[in-house]
Amino acid sequence: MFVLDNIKQDFFMYKYFLSIFSIVLFHSSIHASLTPKDHVTGGYDVHAYFNMEDQEHAYQVYEDFLAFLNEKQIAIASSGFYLKIFERSPHPKPMWEVDFKQQDHLFEKMGLAITWLMLNRERLSVLVHPNTDKRTRESKIRDHTIYTLWMGPSVDLNVDPEIFHDEQ
Repeated sequence: MFVLDNIKQDFFMYKYFLSIFSIVLFHSSIHASLTPKDHVTGGYDVHAYFNMEDQEHAYQVYEDFLAFLNEKQIAIASSGFYLKIFERSPHPKPMWEVDFKQQDHLFEKMGLAITWLMLNRERLSVLVHPNTDKRTRESKIRDHTIYTLWMGPSVDLNVDPEIFHDEQ
């Protein structure tokens, strides 16, 4: 009987150890830090939203922002000023957009760009988000919902998975 009790006790201790070990592993994987260098692989996007009556003001801020980026030699991948709301887009209002490509000292340069926007956006709502991972549908949704920085009131984005597509 003594041997059987010891085996039962050892089994329960082993089972207890395994459950604690799995909790520690699970907990550490949840709270592992994501590093910008490893996870921001496609640069950043800036979206500035406005109402149609603020179109001229929004365009002036857009032009001034592009001039600032040029002066500071901060490279962009693309930019655009959009009055039309596209049906298959997460962006539900008129906006302008500036996309920052991966480049040397990107994180420092984004600090300058974001600070300029903080000081000069006035009444525009601005969304800044990274482009992470492999640009899958799931990562694009996370980029637009979880990994966001809002200046001013946030805008309800359309995050229907059907509008996001995996990139090859």
